[in-house]
Amino acid sequence: MSELNWDAPWCAGEIATLHDCFHRVSVLTIGDKGWERLQGHGGGHQQVLRVSRDVSFYRTQNLVDIPADFVEDVLRPEAGNGVLTGQFEAFLVATQLAPADLMLSPELAVNQHQKSNAPCHLRYVMRRECPSGQVSFVVAPCDETGEHLWEQTSSGKARFVSLAAVDGGKRTLVTEIVRLYCVPEAAIKLHVGGHDLPAQLLAHYQDRQLSPEVRFSASPEYMVVCIRRCGRGPPLLPKTAELGAWECAERTGFSLPRYLVRFAAIMGLDLKAWDSLDGRQLAPFQAAVRVDQWARCWP
Repeated sequence: MSELNWDAPWCAGEIATLHDCFHRVSVLTIGDKGWERLQGHGGGHQQVLRVSRDVSFYRTQNLVDIPADFVEDVLRPEAGNGVLTGQFEAFLVATQLAPADLMLSPELAVNQHQKSNAPCHLRYVMRRECPSGQVSFVVAPCDETGEHLWEQTSSGKARFVSLAAVDGGKRTLVTEIVRLYCVPEAAIKLHVGGHDLPAQLLAHYQDRQLSPEVRFSASPEYMVVCIRRCGRGPPLLPKTAELGAWECAERTGFSLPRYLVRFAAIMGLDLKAWDSLDGRQLAPFQAAVRVDQWARCWP
């Protein structure tokens, strides 16, 4: 695992990639070397890791008596529960960039078609590690394209959350991490007890126990489809829905998601396809699709 430049001021520039975000989470959640326990009124374990004169990391760990699969369902971006995005109250309009990957935008900016380079939007992504299956989340301000992320804006601060199943999945260890840049040591203690994620999860779980028929997660199921024998060249596309004439798909920069969406559109079918799933980039000959949509297109 490569070394990170801890002194780089994230708040002074964009985070290069989502991979970089998750990379930082993985570095900080493995091991406990250098972490100092803080005393406060909040639940769980509050710790601080001082990596330089200006940079510190604040970590909160809570072991909740809630099954790990339920916590993942509640926090998954498509579920729409707003548990991790509560501090960003202005973000109301969601655009799905990929499975488990949303961009949330202010309703005002969408209604007025405002165009701005200011980071006034929010990226909310889940990533599943392979083969461990550990789940992590990044919630960070971004620009209108969703490609450029910031650690902090006037709208809020980026949050990093990871889940770990405990006791065979019956309980969940929830770890939250934020980076503090140029924050005085005395002010760090103000963060202690400031997170209410465990309480929100518990409230959702209790509601579920009282009303078992209610499913809080509205997340659809996804599957990965692929095309074989790509060495023979790109697949064919019908020119019309009657399938009377065919043409080759583009060879340079071929993308199976783009090919499937175009094929479905020619046939008058509704199909969405993506090149990533749960925060992981797929190969060009793979595509993530919704199970229900694929069943209608390929019965």
